[in-house]
Amino acid sequence: MISVARVMPSVRSLVGELYDDYSEWFREENLMYLRDVQDHSQQALEFVKADQEILSGMIDLYLSLMSQKTNDKMKVLAVISTIFMPLTLIAGIYGMNFQHMPELGWEFGYPMVLLAMLIIGIGIGWFLKQKDWF
Repeated sequence: MISVARVMPSVRSLVGELYDDYSEWFREENLMYLRDVQDHSQQALEFVKADQEILSGMIDLYLSLMSQKTNDKMKVLAVISTIFMPLTLIAGIYGMNFQHMPELGWEFGYPMVLLAMLIIGIGIGWFLKQKDWF
């Protein structure tokens, strides 16, 4: 289609030049055929341009759909990272092996931290669900 679109304007101009400038070289009954060829080349060029616009629209639609799918995937990844960031912070703080952390000496310190992390994760998930982010 691209090669036809490149060739058609030159064909149209060539036939038009033959019709306008060299009409005395042709018989009168053959001039109508030149005019007919010129009209058909003009129509073919218009069809090619219309098809190019349709194809361009289809490519734009395809790229838009791919962009929408990518955005949906990025939204899911952002929600997952939003839920796990505070949990990672808590795990990082308690994984530093400090000597003077009062919670480390508690009998229920470990289950309490796990429970706090679970409550925070569920709370963030509930909040994001209420905001209709996923």
